[in-house]
Amino acid sequence: MRVFFVGSKYDGCFYARCMVPMRENGWAGTRMSLRGLPLSAKDVARNAMVSDVVVFHRPDFDQRIELMKLLQENGKKVVFDNDDTYVPNSGVPMGKFFGAKEAELIETWNKKIYEAIGVSDLVTCSTETLAEEYRHLHPNVVVMPNLVDPDDWPEPEHKPSPKLRVGIVGSVASTGDWEVIKPFLDTIKDEVQLVVMGLPRRDHDHATLTEIFQPMFDYFDACGTEYRLPVPMADYPHELLDMNLDLCLIPRTDNYFNRCKSNIKFLEMSMLEIPVIASGFEDGRSPYQGKDEPYMRVCVTLDDWAKAYENLKDRRTREALGKAAREYVLGNYHIKDHAHLWRNEYLKLLEPKSS
Repeated sequence: MRVFFVGSKYDGCFYARCMVPMRENGWAGTRMSLRGLPLSAKDVARNAMVSDVVVFHRPDFDQRIELMKLLQENGKKVVFDNDDTYVPNSGVPMGKFFGAKEAELIETWNKKIYEAIGVSDLVTCSTETLAEEYRHLHPNVVVMPNLVDPDDWPEPEHKPSPKLRVGIVGSVASTGDWEVIKPFLDTIKDEVQLVVMGLPRRDHDHATLTEIFQPMFDYFDACGTEYRLPVPMADYPHELLDMNLDLCLIPRTDNYFNRCKSNIKFLEMSMLEIPVIASGFEDGRSPYQGKDEPYMRVCVTLDDWAKAYENLKDRRTREALGKAAREYVLGNYHIKDHAHLWRNEYLKLLEPKSS
């Protein structure tokens, strides 16, 4: 069975959703390594045409969808994979970048995603919440977990620092989640070194972005925050190690977009033995509530955040939780133990249909 993975414009997502299972199973894709150049459109089409199964990560524009249709017409099995929802009014943070056209553009974007789902033979996604959405659109939806390849991660290492180094997970789309814990941050900002990951440069010249991020930068500047700019996915594990974090905060606004998200940040932090404090939701649908919960501190109220932080101020408690989390992740999310899940699902697509 020949399988070919077609990536999206998001290297981090492509790595977690496609490259890890692709490499372990000996398959090919538009990118074979995160340091290599992506294939040209012509080479993508050529490789797809000689494959049995072609997997598309988040195909959300016409050229990708047309390729999906062409492949099906030529007898190929087509798989749609995604790890986020783009339902309008769900809290999709990227929409804030679109200004006055936000609602219109998000709706158009989501329609393209739904169109791609409609021409697929199999839909895979990262969480059961997202799967529930897609099952209204397609009869064959399977949850495929995010997994880790230890070979991509440096050995955990921590250097003593004058202040507790507290990371806050962010991205170019993190335009509100931090506010969930702002009252808690107010109580600790003077005794810790806050480290914010993934924000864009403050001096960007896009007017809408400046307006969106201004309150965030004003607040974190006043806290003496250390900023770490986004880096290519190939450099991310070593950049994360270099941050020398004592613990990591993962705040989430309770909305549908965040309920569809996965536990990927917990997996990443755990690979470096960085203990996690994460947002839980009243309905229990946070990506950090469930089987992973014993290996982090999950908080629903601000009081929960304060108690979790006070507990993890103790170095031995932090180290014990970080080591336990890493052992748990390696025991339950190692790609070598689960690579067969992808192979099994793709083989099912190639089985002869009974008449």
